[in-house]
Amino acid sequence: LANFAQVKEMCLYAKELNKIKKKDLNLAIVTNLTLMTDEIASWCLDNGVSLCTSFDGPKELHDKIRVITANNSISIGTYDKVVYWIAKINSMYEEKGIDSKVNALMTITKHSFKYYKEIIDEYVALGMTIVDIRALTMVG
Repeated sequence: LANFAQVKEMCLYAKELNKIKKKDLNLAIVTNLTLMTDEIASWCLDNGVSLCTSFDGPKELHDKIRVITANNSISIGTYDKVVYWIAKINSMYEEKGIDSKVNALMTITKHSFKYYKEIIDEYVALGMTIVDIRALTMVG
């Protein structure tokens, strides 16, 4: 979402090209939701772009891995922001009569194992119907 103008351009181009190619086109964005705004969410929903987020379960687990740095020194967990946007976007889907929900990609780490029940409970409480689980990949 850091370059949403480019994302919009690519989505609109894909939809325009698909008028000729006539493929089964599904557009989706996977985001941590930290840069989400009302305007971006509305545009995505109005243009058939589904939203998926990185979400690892209960607050104490999610915030161990998913942090943003403020003032170049303080790490802040993103759980509260992510849960806010999941609920808000799901409400927007409902208001617009779109039969969809924000779903998630979960990253499993060594910290996840003791939270197996809480993780599932968290997803159910947020109304998620699809959860993709993957192991942490060391990159770099």
